[in-house]
Amino acid sequence: LCKTRTDLRKVVAGMVEILGKKTDPDLYIFGAGGGAVETLEDTRWVVGENFLVPRYIYLVEDEPTKDKMTAFGQEWPIMALKDIPKGEIYGHISAFTPKYKERMDKLPDVKWVTSVSNMAKLPNFLPIGLSLRAYSFIGRTALIGRHVKINFHSVVPHICEIGDYSFISFNVGMGGNVVVGKKSCIYDGSTIIPGITIGDNTVIGAGSLVTKDIPSNVVAYGSPCKVVRDNV
Repeated sequence: LCKTRTDLRKVVAGMVEILGKKTDPDLYIFGAGGGAVETLEDTRWVVGENFLVPRYIYLVEDEPTKDKMTAFGQEWPIMALKDIPKGEIYGHISAFTPKYKERMDKLPDVKWVTSVSNMAKLPNFLPIGLSLRAYSFIGRTALIGRHVKINFHSVVPHICEIGDYSFISFNVGMGGNVVVGKKSCIYDGSTIIPGITIGDNTVIGAGSLVTKDIPSNVVAYGSPCKVVRDNV
């Protein structure tokens, strides 16, 4: 039983040693908002087949308005994007905005790290840059793209596909064989019945019940979910 963060750090470090490799790099988290707070509060860092124990963690913003953030009794330094070190670094994107994630993913020499809550089961495989929060679940046969975030209490079951940079918010449930395209957002409490396809760059509003396919580049919501306007 881990009673403190120090205990948890020792346990994770032990897991690294069991895997035969212990790394101790600096880690750069891109985005210093609520997503960063969620990640700092509860996470296991994974890169490849190894758990990662960062030496120092830095938050990164395009143009910071402050030089640090206080959370959980600690101060976390914030640096400007232009000031990140040259050469290979370890990074994770905490922000959920698809366009931001796509832009950060183009940075050279960043080795992207996966973040999995201590209260979420480690998936059968770990997609690049995945953020999986507490009590969420990914089925063994689900396919997850780059830098996808799946928030608290959400389920992506068997034979589902989630495209690159997409965001699945709190308490989202979906049946099997659901496809969510790239750069799409499914907001809080939505339900998607089995076999549905949602296109690229589409937003599904909170509390929606999706019973029919939804095309790309639209905003849709309601019960049943209907297209309301274009997503520009």
